[in-house]
Order: sequence, then C-alpha cells, then structure tokens
Amino acid sequence: MKRRLVAAGLVAVVIAYAGLVATVRLHLIPQAARRLGRPIAVGGVSVGLPLALRLLDVRVDGLFDAPEIRVEPSGILLVRPTLHLDHAGTRGVASAPVLPADRAALEPPAFHRVRARDAVLISPFGRVEAARAAVDVDGRGRPLRIAAWGVHVSAAQTRVRDLTLFARRAQGGWHVRFAAEGATLDSARLASRPVGPMAVDVDAKFVLGPSLRVREAVLRTGALRIALDGEASPTRLRLRAHLERARCAEALASLPRGLAPTLEGMQLDGNFEAEIAVDFDAATPDTTRFDARFPALCRVVADSPAAPVPSLLEASAPVVGPGGPVVIPPIERLGRIVPAAFVAAEDTRFYTHHGFDPARIAHALGHDLSTRRFARGASTISQQLVKNLYLHHDRNIGRKIEEAVLTWRLEQIVPKRRILEIYLGVIEMGPGLWGVTEAARAYFGREPARLRPIEAAHLAALAPSPVRSARMLASTPRGQAPWDWHRRVFTIVDGMRRLGTLTRAEWLAARAMPLRILPPGAARIASR
Repeated sequence: MKRRLVAAGLVAVVIAYAGLVATVRLHLIPQAARRLGRPIAVGGVSVGLPLALRLLDVRVDGLFDAPEIRVEPSGILLVRPTLHLDHAGTRGVASAPVLPADRAALEPPAFHRVRARDAVLISPFGRVEAARAAVDVDGRGRPLRIAAWGVHVSAAQTRVRDLTLFARRAQGGWHVRFAAEGATLDSARLASRPVGPMAVDVDAKFVLGPSLRVREAVLRTGALRIALDGEASPTRLRLRAHLERARCAEALASLPRGLAPTLEGMQLDGNFEAEIAVDFDAATPDTTRFDARFPALCRVVADSPAAPVPSLLEASAPVVGPGGPVVIPPIERLGRIVPAAFVAAEDTRFYTHHGFDPARIAHALGHDLSTRRFARGASTISQQLVKNLYLHHDRNIGRKIEEAVLTWRLEQIVPKRRILEIYLGVIEMGPGLWGVTEAARAYFGREPARLRPIEAAHLAALAPSPVRSARMLASTPRGQAPWDWHRRVFTIVDGMRRLGTLTRAEWLAARAMPLRILPPGAARIASR
C-alpha cells in the first residue's frame, strides 16, 4: 500500500511539474512575448521547491540574452545578462523590466548594446541591485542620450565600473543609492568638453507625492561631500545644501577632468565649507530668498596659467580682452559720469559686495523659476569681467564653477577701482567696438569724460546686448533713438540719481534732454 502511495505521489509530482513547465512554455512565455511585441526563445525550463522557476538560455529578440533567469519569491535574478538597446528597442529596454513604460528615460537612437556582468536582481518589492556589475557601452560611434537631463555618455570612451543601484521603500518613502566609478559624461549643460572619468555616489531618502520631499541626500565625489534636503513642486522650491568642510587642495582635485579646465594648475591651501539655501514660492516670486555662507575659505598658493589674475594689478601691462590686447586707460580719463552709469545699470551694489550679490541672485531666481526659463542673469561687474577675460560664454555648470572661483580670486586681490577700470576698457559695445572710449567716439564723436548723463546712460544700456542693440539703433533715421530706448536710458539716469551721482538739477536736465546718436557713428556700426 505504501509503495502505491509513494508511486502515486511521484506520478502527481511529475504531472504537476510537467503541467507547470507546459504552462510556462505554452502560456506564460507566449503571453510575455505578445506583451513585449517580440519573440522569446527559452532553451530549458525547470521548477524547484521552494517555488523557484529557472529559465535557461533565454533570448528576447532585440532586448536581452541571459544564460539563466531565476524567478523566486525575492524577485527575478538575471545571471550575466547582455542587454540590447537598439533603434527599435531602446524604449523597451529602458522601460522593461525595471521601469514602467511611461517612465522611459532613454530616447532612440541611443546605443546598441549594454552588457552587465554578474547578476542583476529585479524585485517586486522595490529593491534593485546590480552587485559590482561591469557595464560596457558599445555605441558604434553614437552616444547614449538620457533625454530628461540632456546627458550624453560618450560610447567610444566610456566604461562604468562597479555600478551599484539600490532602491527600497523606507518610512513611507524611498531610499535610493546609486554609485558609479569610471564614468565619462559629455553634456553641453555640464561642460563644454567630456567630463571624466569620475566616481559618483548618491544616497537619498525621499517621499514622492504632490511634491518631491527630500529627507536626506548625500552626493560624494572624491573629497567633496554635499548634503541636501528640501522640497520641490511645480509651485514651490525649498532647498538647503551643505558642502561639508574639506581641504581646499583635495576639493579642487576632486573636480572631474574637463569640468573646469580654466582652473587646472591652480593650487590652494586651507579648508573650504559652504552652506546655500533657496526658498521660492510661485505665488510670491518677489520674496524669493537666497542665502550663502562660507564658514571656511581657501588661500591661493598659485594661480592657474589660464587665468593669471595677479597680472591685472600691473596698470601699464596690456590686458587681453575679448577684442584682443589693449592698454587700459586710467579711470580718471573717463570722468565721473560714465563709470557711475555702468554701476547704476549693471551692478548697483558693486562697491559693497564681494563679487556676488545674493539679493540680485534671489531676484533672478524668483523670475526664472516663475517663468520656468533661465532668462534673467544676476552677474555682477566682477563676474562679467572674469567671463570677458578668461571664460567662454556657454551656459553650463562647469563655467559657473570656474566663474565663481575666479571671481572670488579677483575680488581677493584686485581693488574695486581697478576692476571697474578694466571692465570699462574691454567690454563689448557693438560690432567691432570694445571699451567705452571707442563707443563714445563712435556714437557721439567725443571722449567719455565729455559725455552728458543721458549719453553715458545710453552706453550703459548697450551692455546686456551690445551687437543687437547697436544694429537696431543704427537703423533709426537721423540718429534719433526710439522712445522705448529712451525709457530704458531714463531708467539708468534715475538709478544714477538714486546712487547720488547726479544732483537734482542734473537729473531733471537729463530727463528733459532727447538722445541723439551721431549718424556717421551709427553708419559705421551698421557696416561692420
């Protein structure tokens, strides 16, 4: 009797096993193939106890190959998978099996193959691991593009080692960790050249809802450790960042190669620490707050060869500006009115700040965040001079880092009077016009010291868009500026009065005086 029961049990197990295998082969695999829209080939199927399904030599056409896939209660384990991302399958791979289809991060055509060695666990409980997986990117000459961020990973040069991705639910939110070593990024928003290789480690705890609430996030790269917390929604941004104290030399060395090339060769000593806070509400953008504190600052041991700031102290030495080498005339030759007009128009707190104007940054942030576009700048005269002398004009993170460091260095050793003097000597004032002396002669036929307040304000009004404004004015009949331009110029004249440059009588006279541009000068500008 017992033998019959054992035999019947074995027969039942065999039938159950065969039924499960048949169900997988005849139902689950074809169903998965229909959902993916591509053929699936499986070399073998086995079922074990506790419940575990093993698929051998799995190939999903154009999607991935894996010597073995194990489906267990803890999740799905892919052993040494090769993931294919090609023109037809880029979105499929980006969205399946890790992300929902509507969360695809990659856009075709991106790259053709990603090979992840070792094992990748995909869990239904919100945990994803790629334990010490090596990811090879083969782009066949084409870069990987992450559409959401505009980041390109150079396929020909990139190899990401020791990639770790960890995510799980924690305290009503998510705990995510991402670490990558040996990554090289090519992004116009990041820098003007490829950046890397670099190691990055991000550890974040956050809650997703109507807003993104970051409880704690830490970004590490080299000696730099940045702690973040805050909240972001379509109508509100509250962010606090703390760059923890680090040795200046190590912090500068931690910047990935290619991110800030103008700073290469610069040597620093001491410690650095920074705290930055932003508070924005779309309902009241004018109350936007921006606070920055620097409990510790560096000392410069040697300047970068690409930005020899101490050379600016030599009054007789030519300065290489965007228009070429020029000997800067003493500011006394410009008179009282012209320098004051540029301070009123470009940087009203020039003589009191240390290179950066937090109030102006807050105002620009409020405007840009409320309009959702970066249209209003907050650069001081010191920052503009650094850009004119040493930097390209691309807008990206790398240039902002270079600009911040060099502006701090400029303000550290160069007097305000000399900064303004050089700025007025090299600034672009129209097509082929550099410096206020050339501009005064072209527009009014006189030296800067002989200009009236409204004429000095006209030159200052050109500064934000000198080429476009100059060509617009060159097309006006008989040198008569349009009324819209008069309004802009009068705004600067009013600012000169508020700063105390103009007496009440001078201010009233300037407001009553029409602005007339020298026609020959305008004609010369239009022809250049």
